[in-house]
Amino acid sequence: MPVYNVAPFIRESVQSILDQTYLDFELLIIDDCSTDDTCMIIDSFHDDRIKLIRNEVNRGLVYGLNFGLKQLQNEYIARMDGDDVCLPNRLEHQVRFMDENPDVVLCGTQAFWEQVDQSGNFGTIFKWDYPISNEAIRVSLLWSASFVHPSVMIRADVIRKNQIFYDDTYTIACEDWHMWVRLSFHGRLANLNERLVRYRIRKGSLHRSNPSLALQLNQRVRRFYLTSLGIEDYQIDNMLKEDLKVQFDFQGLLNSYKIFMHHTNAILDRIQLRTQIGNRMVDVFKNNRLGLISLFFIYADGFRPDFNYLKKVLKYAINK
Repeated sequence: MPVYNVAPFIRESVQSILDQTYLDFELLIIDDCSTDDTCMIIDSFHDDRIKLIRNEVNRGLVYGLNFGLKQLQNEYIARMDGDDVCLPNRLEHQVRFMDENPDVVLCGTQAFWEQVDQSGNFGTIFKWDYPISNEAIRVSLLWSASFVHPSVMIRADVIRKNQIFYDDTYTIACEDWHMWVRLSFHGRLANLNERLVRYRIRKGSLHRSNPSLALQLNQRVRRFYLTSLGIEDYQIDNMLKEDLKVQFDFQGLLNSYKIFMHHTNAILDRIQLRTQIGNRMVDVFKNNRLGLISLFFIYADGFRPDFNYLKKVLKYAINK
């Protein structure tokens, strides 16, 4: 748990770990030179499972994340943030799943997403479902991190054996996404279909304060993953234009995805590719207000968007 100036939240966050139904753990907290009462509140807990380390100078999030990965010698490493909350059975359910599935290297959970300001005042609570199966996640990683970062549990020996750590050149937006992409080449991935974390979305957080940089890092992660899958630069360029909201050739984008699907057919699940690329192309259709003939081409080229998703988008288009 790396922390920095989270005094309004840290007591509830730490307590949610101490109240876990699974008892055999240590809680390593790395404080990055907080200037508020964060450390004083942590020190008020009297539990031998807590170990607090204070940086002498501010070193940033990625330093704290990697310090934890290198310091801990446990079988599993669970992530947590100092402003989020775990439900009581989070660790129990994840440990059981990891024990029963030794080929899984990374396991996350679903979450309740809670909007909150810097003083701890709560706003809207909503739900966002991430893909569950390894096949769906590996395709979903083409476009998003696909995990709630403070919900994940990692098989530690995979980290140690392959020296996989967070890359600080992706800090503020995508250090977790880049990490999951690299882990995906060393085993299976999973999300439990249970909401076991309350994930706080704070105004003024780093990745929301610089959306331009966040988009650049988003593009870098996607390019890294696509390159790792053996896709050529000119195909990647066409696929990334979709994110940049620039003029592009719809048929050219379709062709790039067709080549991509053919190339990765033996690497990624074909059904998931057909569905998730189909959904992306339906988004392109909606966002660019293209004619209905575009939907014909999506299907003609072998993509199969989720029917309920397509129905929702068509309703939106008709209303427009």
